[in-house]
Amino acid sequence: MNRFNFTPCKLEKILGRYIDLLLKYNAIPTFPITANIVDRYPETIQRLQKRGAVFEIHGYVHIDYTRLSLKQQEEHFRKAIEIFQKYKITFSGFRAPYTRWNDDTMEALKTNGFMWDSSYTMLLDIIDKKDFKKKQWDAYQKAVRLYTPGKVAKQVVTPRIMKNGIVEIPMTLPDDEIVVDRLGIRKQQIVKKILWTIFKKTYERGEFFGVQVHPERVTLYRPAIERILKQVEVFNLPVWKATLKDIAEWWIEKEKFEAVIKETQTNVYAINFKCSKRATVLAKNIETGHFDQAGIKGNGKNGTSRFVADPSSFTESANWYGKYKLVNSISELKVHSDKKPIIGINPNCSDRFVKFLKEDGYIVEITKTADNYSIYFNGIKEFDEIEILKQIEKQDVPLVRFWRWPWAARSVFSITGDVDALTIIDFWGRIVETHFSN
Repeated sequence: MNRFNFTPCKLEKILGRYIDLLLKYNAIPTFPITANIVDRYPETIQRLQKRGAVFEIHGYVHIDYTRLSLKQQEEHFRKAIEIFQKYKITFSGFRAPYTRWNDDTMEALKTNGFMWDSSYTMLLDIIDKKDFKKKQWDAYQKAVRLYTPGKVAKQVVTPRIMKNGIVEIPMTLPDDEIVVDRLGIRKQQIVKKILWTIFKKTYERGEFFGVQVHPERVTLYRPAIERILKQVEVFNLPVWKATLKDIAEWWIEKEKFEAVIKETQTNVYAINFKCSKRATVLAKNIETGHFDQAGIKGNGKNGTSRFVADPSSFTESANWYGKYKLVNSISELKVHSDKKPIIGINPNCSDRFVKFLKEDGYIVEITKTADNYSIYFNGIKEFDEIEILKQIEKQDVPLVRFWRWPWAARSVFSITGDVDALTIIDFWGRIVETHFSN
């Protein structure tokens, strides 16, 4: 219990120094916090917000919301919003305590006007059983069962737009609860290795990595996070350092992107892109004069100041990643190809399959005419996301697409940490809150 004192001063100092470090690298942390903690220490939270932190709602109190009815959940979220508004703490999204949620939770969030949720977990299988004793491994396995995460072996680690319009941003596992409490890791070098392994994997796959560190473990995790922030400064491809709100806003913006394709001459297609200026448009295996003649290496900054590089300052080649090249003009692109350089999908494919490809940035058309398209899918109902992407990317055919992230970023790194206690009284008080809040 030496992580906590009887006042919030200790953790406020730790968080303050942590925020200052992150801002040095143009990274802004997202702290989901229970509303009762805001109500208990409003001046502390206001000072941290002024210092640069972004706070979001982590429930009214720290309880398992799946145990409450829809009406009760709606009331809890309404009370939380009132407290945030009372103390002028801005918010846009939610993460459930214990990452426990159900359909009622999503409905209650929508009713209360939330933009995003980050309660769904994704597990990267990087922990090696042989490195731990049986007791530690059993504790790890138990934690994984409690989280019920998605598996990155079959799923892409990116946001999704739910049926009710809320953006679901995955939380990356293993988090600090698993690493410290379950596996018993206390050495900074081991934490560094774990976080760097996760980051490299998500970077290579072009995905999202949201590191989760509770305030009381910031000291242990700080060197590992700083290592990542330093390294991405010299990467050839940009890494977007974003808050969860940034990511949700981008995902909603990207959903509206469109591409209108017309064959202007035999085997010549004109593609008109309807997208924002920060859209990343990619093409491979095509002949065109519209590639960006600038490279992807440098430390220029765009207006947000949270990208490692700005495509407007690129100075080297047009190559982006693999066979893909950046498209310089995002108004119109002329492509020489005997087929449309996009994906055709038979109407018998599932809506979920179509939604997945579109959310991932692929330009698709629903059609029964297979021969007109570089790639064509027929009869896909249930599917493995990773296998589908492998099928698409291994084909050596002309293809134009939107990328997942803005400004040519290869991947996204987000720094988060749930705040449900700032003192030892808060920590033990959660037991009482859980009992009397149902």
